[in-house]
Amino acid sequence: MFDSIIFRGLKLPVFVEEKDGITYLKSILNVEQSKISLKSEVTDESDKILYHYQTTKRSYDLRDIRRLKMKYQ
Repeated sequence: MFDSIIFRGLKLPVFVEEKDGITYLKSILNVEQSKISLKSEVTDESDKILYHYQTTKRSYDLRDIRRLKMKYQ
């Protein structure tokens, strides 16, 4: 089960979506003017995905993150 993503020094909750056999992980990076409030934490860890496998918490380092599109609301 996916837990969160660390991106640019912020630990953010992650949302999982499956479509056509592909698993997509999405997160929301808030800015000050955002109407969406999600809990985030400042961290000094490198970019990675945190997840649980069986009873162990694990991580996967991200070396290349591609932003597909941004939505302003």
